[in-house]
Amino acid sequence: MAYSPLGPTFNSTEKAELIEGNLTTGIGRRHGKSGAQVALRWVIQSGLALATRSSNPAYLAEDIELFDFALTAEEMRLLDAPREPEAPTGGGKEGGPCLFCHD
Repeated sequence: MAYSPLGPTFNSTEKAELIEGNLTTGIGRRHGKSGAQVALRWVIQSGLALATRSSNPAYLAEDIELFDFALTAEEMRLLDAPREPEAPTGGGKEGGPCLFCHD
């Protein structure tokens, strides 16, 4: 079960990278969706149960609009890749959201 799938509310920098970073927003533009919707769709397509909550009506409406698009195999591969929120110094590895990473 994905509880708090868009990240912890106490670390706004990592949460912003997950839902507003280049990877999720780039994929979202191709589907006419937000970065948050891409992240939530990734959870669904990964076969996990999903529970969202918000007091913002706009966010609740976005949460419902997850079933009218599907991520491609390549998009899923990019989102599945183990990544770090920021590119390591000198490592040459591109940074990006870490959808399954934990501290």
